[in-house]
Amino acid sequence: MKAHLSCSDIESSLVAVHGLNGHAFDTWTHKQSQVMWLRDLLPQSLPNVRIMTYGYNAKFKNFTAHQDLSEISAKLLTELSDLRKTAEVVSRHQPEIKQHIESC
Repeated sequence: MKAHLSCSDIESSLVAVHGLNGHAFDTWTHKQSQVMWLRDLLPQSLPNVRIMTYGYNAKFKNFTAHQDLSEISAKLLTELSDLRKTAEVVSRHQPEIKQHIESC
């Protein structure tokens, strides 16, 4: 099992999004063992998948309208797009640092 994937090894990406009142890391972590499913178990089953988690302010009391969820969704899509553009630029123009970027 590889500790880190290089950009050329990635076949697809998986983004885990927690629900309301959830947390980007705690939602996926077993309380007693502290095993984080996304980090500690899933990569063994999906070796060529880049696995990410997305966190947002998920406290139910903070939601006032449907627009809040739309804004969160739009922000997620923007951040994923920016991540991809950044990786493409680095990959194209500065291949020597490509290995040092964890997010491709």
